[in-house]
Amino acid sequence: MAKNLKLRIKVEFVETEEDVSSDRHPEEQADGSFSLVLPEADELTISALDRAALDVSFPALREALSGHLAEAGKKTPAGNRAPEPGGRPAGASVRRPSGR
Repeated sequence: MAKNLKLRIKVEFVETEEDVSSDRHPEEQADGSFSLVLPEADELTISALDRAALDVSFPALREALSGHLAEAGKKTPAGNRAPEPGGRPAGASVRRPSGR
């Protein structure tokens, strides 16, 4: 039986007395999650909350994808990988024409 893959994302809003994140740069936490501390004034601003959610989710997703692909790559021999969209085997490089 084939094993399927489940992707889960959990978003929390937690009141804190920590300082506001500098340059709105997410920080990785000890548990592997990423967080961003916003000023209280942004609590009711949809654009600020939306931007913060995207800023925090990107490094979390990249880290999770990287870890998953590294582990999955250990289980699957390179010659047996499913092709990527476009028909190339996973991990295959694309040759670009050289300039003349």
